[in-house]
Amino acid sequence: MTIPSWTDYNNGVKFTNEKEATMPLPYDPETLGEIKQKTFEPDQPGNYWFEVKDAQNKEGAKGTYTTLTLSVDTGKRTAKVYTNVFYSEASLWKLKQFIDCVDMPAPREPEDFIGASGKAGFEISEKGYLEPKFYIPKGSAEEDDVAVASVKKAFASESTVEEF
Repeated sequence: MTIPSWTDYNNGVKFTNEKEATMPLPYDPETLGEIKQKTFEPDQPGNYWFEVKDAQNKEGAKGTYTTLTLSVDTGKRTAKVYTNVFYSEASLWKLKQFIDCVDMPAPREPEDFIGASGKAGFEISEKGYLEPKFYIPKGSAEEDDVAVASVKKAFASESTVEEF
């Protein structure tokens, strides 16, 4: 069987470049319909290790915030997850939780976040994406159900920084 060239699929228009005209297609058009799509297995909620790969400051209605790009190891794949760090008084508890998780001093610039790593509890958003719901403090064993339960409890309540 002769594999058709690009010319055969270019609406009859001949290429000006002889190399392009004789270059074979990267697939066989006759068997394209037989190729099966890969199935996607959705992520599951759980406690996963993550690393901050990027951090960018942005302006919002309530002031400056930082968007973090996390690389999350789910055990099956490495997922790219986006989350925001807000600096409003009402959101400082979450920043404190994050800092305790990655064991870093308070960040002054977005670049301070890059390379930080830790473990967090992830849930699945309404849109089907992984999102961090709580951060597990560095030094507490992930098997330590008491530590994880206290972090979940703090997340569930509207705690302030002073309560930690």
